[in-house]
Amino acid sequence: MLIHKMTVMPKKTCERLLTFCCKAIYRSRLKSREISTSATHAQCPFKSLQMQPVMSDARPEGFTAEQEMIEIIPEVPRLSEAKPFHEMPGPKGLRNVPVIGNRFHYAPYTKHKMESVVEMRKEYMEKYGKVYREVLGLGWVVHIHDPVDVATMFSVEGKYPQRGFPSIFEVYDRREIGQIGMGSLIGEEWGRMRKAVQQKLMRPQHMRYFVTRMDRVAQDFINKIEQIADSEGNVHNMRDELQKYAVEEISAVLFNHRFGCMNGELVKGSEADLLIQATDELFKEFALSTRVFPWFMLFRSSLYKRFKKAGDTIHSIGWKYMLKAMEVAIEKRKNGSNPEDESDFITALLQDENLNLDYVTTIAMDMFRGAVESTSNTLTFFLHTISRNPEKQERLHEEINRLLPNRTPLSPAVLDHMPYLKACWKESFRYIFPLPAGAPRLLTKDAVMGGYHVPKGVSGEHLFSRRML
Repeated sequence: MLIHKMTVMPKKTCERLLTFCCKAIYRSRLKSREISTSATHAQCPFKSLQMQPVMSDARPEGFTAEQEMIEIIPEVPRLSEAKPFHEMPGPKGLRNVPVIGNRFHYAPYTKHKMESVVEMRKEYMEKYGKVYREVLGLGWVVHIHDPVDVATMFSVEGKYPQRGFPSIFEVYDRREIGQIGMGSLIGEEWGRMRKAVQQKLMRPQHMRYFVTRMDRVAQDFINKIEQIADSEGNVHNMRDELQKYAVEEISAVLFNHRFGCMNGELVKGSEADLLIQATDELFKEFALSTRVFPWFMLFRSSLYKRFKKAGDTIHSIGWKYMLKAMEVAIEKRKNGSNPEDESDFITALLQDENLNLDYVTTIAMDMFRGAVESTSNTLTFFLHTISRNPEKQERLHEEINRLLPNRTPLSPAVLDHMPYLKACWKESFRYIFPLPAGAPRLLTKDAVMGGYHVPKGVSGEHLFSRRML
């Protein structure tokens, strides 16, 4: 990995020592991470739908990502015409000291708390513009808030995306489990796992095995919402209910197991209750780990111990039901069951001859750990955006009632004929992306963003939200 040359303030010897130590750790962690310079580009997810129906998600045969980029990206300056990287605006002074400089963005040095990163980024965008740079960790990060620049970032990510600095998830997986999850993998190994998940979850011919079970959970959720809503139809603590729904949905798909989250109030200390609490704590500590000195990479810091406690809880519960699902799947195979009879995701993965048992367990546990938070967040933002557009909500309501009258159970065939629902989901993603930092990428080649030359080895982050524009 190439770290772009940066300005380091020659203050104290300890700062230099910390920087030297962290660079050594960083490089050792990324020793095997060779940046791919393949010309193959990933599909850009940013195309404004403006709430219009999408009739088909399929690309014409031979349609390339480069052709799609031509549709999205207007003409940008060539590298030779772009302004130099050092002229790009951004925070100055102590905030650009490697490793420790990030601390100076927050209280008591500024008005921002650790939890208010979105507000801080919005302030910086208003101050510096839709593209600005700062030092985070050991290298430069370019923050981009323009969809054109976001598309550019994805167009130069290479065949296998690079994510840069190892996260606390990767440290935990290596230290406690012995194998890192799909969210931390890069390179061909990531591609192999990603392909397996995509085939089993994203393709219509495989989705039909899960839709019926997911629909039953959704129907139970609707019934519960109707029971707990007040006389005016309001539901208090909706996010809590969406978290319970996510737990029930994910466990049903992955393990064919129901925790009973839709049956009244959760019993304190129950597996579902512990799982939700642990998920909240896990991602709280993860967010904190990105804004402080990474002591967790050197030893088990207090932050790491809190993260580990939450991670261990999620892993132990998930592991229990994954083993049960595997026993059922293996028994089916012994009995010669039809491979197409995929009653849960574990069974579907075990049918894949390209995946060994280690890969199957890693994929399942990684999804179980991350899906509860991402699912509840995505639903929260979707309901928020559709509620703020009542005319679009009514149009969506009409489509659902026309195809599913009187709560007719959902089927893959019906889902294929709901283009406006798909359009609304995509517009929600465009309007409020469910991940705080988007999908950060380490540039594998030089690019032009906001009219500036951004060199290879710099990270790009897109806190892209229409709320900020």
